[in-house]
Amino acid sequence: MVYFYGRMRVATDQHSYRETGMFSNLILDYLADCPELRSLHLGLPSMERIGEAIQRRKQVQTDRSKLVEALRRQYATVKVDAKSQVQIDSLESENTFTVTTAHQCNLFLGPTYTIFKILHTIKMADAINAAYPEIHVVPVFYMGSEDADLAELNHANVLGERMEWKTAQTGAVGRMQVDDSLIELINQQQRMLGSFPFGPQWIEQLRTAYQPGETIAESTFQLLHGLFADRGLLILQADEASLKSSMQAIFLDELTQSSAAGLVAETDRLLQQNGYKNQAHPRPINLFYLQPGSRERIEKNGSLWQVSNSSVQWDESSLRAEWAAHPERFSPNVILRGIYQETILPNLVYIGGGGELAYWLQLRSVFDYHQVPFPLLQLRASFQWLDASMGSKMKDLQLKPSDLFKTTDQLLDERLDAAVLELLNIESSIQEVAVVYENLRMKAKAIDPTLEQHVQALATRSLQRIEELQKKMKRAERRKYATRRIQIDSLKLNVFPGGGLQERYENLATYYVTQGTSYFDRIYEALNVWDNKFTWLQESD
Repeated sequence: MVYFYGRMRVATDQHSYRETGMFSNLILDYLADCPELRSLHLGLPSMERIGEAIQRRKQVQTDRSKLVEALRRQYATVKVDAKSQVQIDSLESENTFTVTTAHQCNLFLGPTYTIFKILHTIKMADAINAAYPEIHVVPVFYMGSEDADLAELNHANVLGERMEWKTAQTGAVGRMQVDDSLIELINQQQRMLGSFPFGPQWIEQLRTAYQPGETIAESTFQLLHGLFADRGLLILQADEASLKSSMQAIFLDELTQSSAAGLVAETDRLLQQNGYKNQAHPRPINLFYLQPGSRERIEKNGSLWQVSNSSVQWDESSLRAEWAAHPERFSPNVILRGIYQETILPNLVYIGGGGELAYWLQLRSVFDYHQVPFPLLQLRASFQWLDASMGSKMKDLQLKPSDLFKTTDQLLDERLDAAVLELLNIESSIQEVAVVYENLRMKAKAIDPTLEQHVQALATRSLQRIEELQKKMKRAERRKYATRRIQIDSLKLNVFPGGGLQERYENLATYYVTQGTSYFDRIYEALNVWDNKFTWLQESD
């Protein structure tokens, strides 16, 4: 399929995820609806299954007033547009549901797969709204602001250059504050990107979002709102006492009964028996304790609960009192984050990457135990961008986008095989010439025996010339082979930065500064809500 955006022509080319060689067997088998995995999910999302999910959700009450109040408080920090206000207000209705994606507070939104998750969520909400006019679906970005792994979140790759935020702050990244070193990274981007068509617009977005003294969660909220509010996206900051209070029964069960670990362990055995690796690893207690500058595990020691690397401890009575007074201090890890999300949102579908869906498949028994509806699981869309320069090089090398998933050796072997066939044709030609001269020799001998030696001499000279041509062809092919290796390696280095997919490496800035918000339009237009395919977007003049 081909799309036109202004003067830019963008062609799409889709392939199965299995063909890429870059996704786990667990996810590939999930997409293939393998029987071994069916007990771990509710079926691949489809418009029909959306109807079933709606009915399941209607059977469970969500504290909508608490959710809406939290959203109104959070949106009081930004300039709320009319569309966002309508979306927030709509959540008070029992006929409003959500489609959700989630991510941590990566620096400047991190790799572009975050953008693909968001646009997939928006387009799925649009599709469901069109198919089910009696309900309303809101796309939601659930902000995972409590992650404390700064090394995973403190960098962004812009135009191939790594930018790293170096700060002495510790604890939950979302609670850290914008400091001088982060502002300097924005200054650095301005120097790098200011001359690009949409460079100034991108820098303005960053400066508006990342204000000195603001938390990273607040800055991420502002940046996402600035980019996607006009498309109906709501951003939810879940690190809030009022929302966490909804988790009292589940979190206290986790603290006192450690239920999740045993439930997930049973699922893990099933996965291992079928040859799959476990994505997440439960702990006896899957909660952290948040304090200024720290997020530490909660561990049970006899009749006491202890916060790792601190002097904080409780008996059961004081633990319950601490929860009642400060639910915001308790932070779910990966095992309980999803059930928290699905408790506070009237959600139908969760859209995530391969690693996320892998750990969601470990969790259905935890949802069933706590009687929280498990969502449909949709693998987010994946895109690879080929600019005009890359496309020109591919054309010169006679390669298709799908060829780039092959190794350089595979591609060279295919080319060499074709060359060998050409050389085999030369061998056949040599044999044909030899036959021709043999016929001439016999005819000449019959006419005059003295002509036989002359014909033999002609044949020898002709065959020698052909053999010399053959050697020259072989030498030329060897030179082409070496040159082609360099050309293919160079192309693949540009197409697959760091040896992986662009979406796992390049920051949004790489594409935004040349295309602006039309980049979102291209992704949205090419995105297929239900069909799980890997998509190449190829630009040409």
